[in-house]
Order: sequence, then C-alpha cells, then structure tokens
Amino acid sequence: VSVDQGGNVLGFTPNVAIVTPRSRTAGYVSASTNEDLSQVTSGIGTGSAEVVVVDEAAIVADRVYRVSFFDTTTGLADIYRTTGFELRNQTDNKVLIKRAPIMEQTPSADGFVLRLHNDAPGVDNSATGWEGTDDEGNVMFSRIPSLLQGYDTNWFVTIQADDSQRYVESPYEYTVHFADSLYTTPAARYNGYLRLVTIPMWCTNITLNKPCDIFVRDDNSNGQVDMIGDTFVIGDKVLAVWRFRYTMQFTAFGASNPPEAGNSLRVTTLRPFSRTDYFEFTLREGFVDQETAKSEMDQIAVVPNPYIAAADWEPRTQIRGRGPRLVQFIHLPASCTIRIYTIRGELVRTLVHDGVGSDGVEWWDLQTDGGQDIAYGVYLFHVEARDASNKVFGEKVGKFALIK
Repeated sequence: VSVDQGGNVLGFTPNVAIVTPRSRTAGYVSASTNEDLSQVTSGIGTGSAEVVVVDEAAIVADRVYRVSFFDTTTGLADIYRTTGFELRNQTDNKVLIKRAPIMEQTPSADGFVLRLHNDAPGVDNSATGWEGTDDEGNVMFSRIPSLLQGYDTNWFVTIQADDSQRYVESPYEYTVHFADSLYTTPAARYNGYLRLVTIPMWCTNITLNKPCDIFVRDDNSNGQVDMIGDTFVIGDKVLAVWRFRYTMQFTAFGASNPPEAGNSLRVTTLRPFSRTDYFEFTLREGFVDQETAKSEMDQIAVVPNPYIAAADWEPRTQIRGRGPRLVQFIHLPASCTIRIYTIRGELVRTLVHDGVGSDGVEWWDLQTDGGQDIAYGVYLFHVEARDASNKVFGEKVGKFALIK
C-alpha cells in the first residue's frame, strides 16, 4: 500500500503470484550420465549414486569421472565404516573434490552434484531366504519355499543378525547348502551351544570363497539337535576366534516336510562403501531429439488464454498505471520462430526463440513489431521449428484471445 504524507491511499499492489504452467523445451533430453550408477563400478559396497546436473553449460561430454571412498579398515579387520570420498577428473588427472566426509549431496563440480546413497550394514531382505526361481525362471529369494520352483519343503525360515555377545557384523555374504552327507559342528565350548553334533547342512562364505561354520544353539536345552526349534548360527573363524554372524530358525506349519539335498539358503548383506569401491562415469550434453520435438509440438500453447486485460493478478504502479502486459508461449522447441497474426492474416509480431537447456518459454509484451499495443480480439500464432542446419522440422498453428 502506498500513502501520501496525509495518510491518503495512493495505490495498491496485490501480493499474489502469477502462476503459469510449468514448461520445458519440446524434445529436449537433459544432460545426464552415460552409465548406470545404481551399483558401484567396482567393489563390494551395495549403495548407489546419482548425478544431478545443475549447470548444463559447464558439462564436458565424455570426460571420465571417478568417485572413490575411504574407510576404517585396518590390518586384518573384516568390519569397517565409510569415512570419506573423493571426486577426480580422470581424463585430466585433476582432483575436483578433495577427501571429504561422506555426505548425501556433494558440492558442485563441473556443472553437477553427486548424491551418494550409502547403505548401513545389515541383511538385504530382498535377496535373503530360500534360493530358487519363480514360475518364469527368474532368480528369486523367499522365506516361504512354496513360492519357488523345485521346493517341496514346508520349512519357513527366519534369518537375522545374531543377538548374542559373540556377534560381530559382517560385510560378507553366505550360502547354506542342504545335503545328504552330514556336517559336524565345531568343538568350541560355548554355554548353551551343542558341540560336535551333525546336521544336514553346511555353509560357504561366498564373499571370501571359503567355508564357514554353523553352530547349534540348544534353545530347549534337551542336549540334541532339533532342526525345528533350535537356532542355527553362521560363524567365521578369524585368528582362532569365532565371530557369530547370522541366525536361522525353521518353522513348519502342519506335518514337517524337510528340505532336500540341493536346496539352499542365501544370506545377502547390505554393505557401506569401502576403500575398494568406486563409481566411474561420463556425462553427455543435453540435446534436442528432433523426432520427439516434432511429436511434442502439439503441446505448444499460449498462457493465459484468454488474456483478460483487467485480471486481478496484474501488477499496477503509481507512476505508469498498469504494469507490463505479458503472455507466455510454452513448450517451445529449442530454436523456433513465432509469428503472430490478426484473424484477418495481418502479421503483428515476429519473435525468435533461442532456448537454453530445458527452457521452452518465450514472453510477449502484447505489442506489435512497431511497439504499438495490440487491440482486443482473437489472434493466430504460427511456430516454425528449425534444426541446427536451419531446416524446418515441425510447425504448430494456434489461436488465443485478448479480452477486456
């Protein structure tokens, strides 16, 4: 509100926003990575990365980038935490982001930022359980064996991190095999665990490609193995000390139907980024797909339409009265010419649009080429899109109204 020295109101500008449809360049494909970063290029980490372009003009196509990581691994330790990362331009051998603490989104470099999705250690429930295939032959993991091809057992399995004091989390993955020959459990004397008993299964640490151990926790304290009722613990022996990893418990509903030789269980883990991990990627510049742009030209429009000259949202000024009168042409191709005609076919204004990135918008101040305000009425527009060689690849004709 504007007032004079006597407190008299001179003018009022409403505090509202002019809202127009969100626009983009027709057929424009944004700059992006050439590679899939849903998993590391090399290493054991299970996290992912995203590249978000923030300045397309700064993108250099096909330059090789590498994101590498640092962790707490020391000596023979088999557990670790991610402590940092580094971004390097491999092509020019330049460090773009020096070693820094791991973060969800990095500072901008070369026109992009990185979003790093680092996993906490734990069980990957989407790939843990009985290992088999579905009806279409796709590899599948399920706690419920009846969902898999080739399984007759009704033993449901629960797999989770061990909850005892001997538990040490692990970045490793395991397979438990059922077989006709019996496996003998370790001779270790642990209270509550059976020693040197035989069970019809054995295990492999598939990450390290070596055998692992299975312990039997005598949950009902009857001194014997109960496949349904006792807890089976996967363990690794590290420097003469067993480290407990994951537990398995079986339940059968109805009469028990045990697994057969050849049935197997998989324990898949989530793992933080390690010092052996890296993502490597290149970028491609944004470009206009001419065929897509041509097909999308039907989306070109004028907003607002109709243009109401006395719309409440139009700004007003004390000095010049009404504020600027503007309409938008939206969803335009990157390069095009817009010609505006009266309903009788007289040329009113020619606009040349040279979009940058995904900006498919051109403003018009409702004036002729000679700088005169146009009259109220219905107008036609013609959009002619051209490629880099100045060849026309698409056209769009439409109309809009200017009313009082």
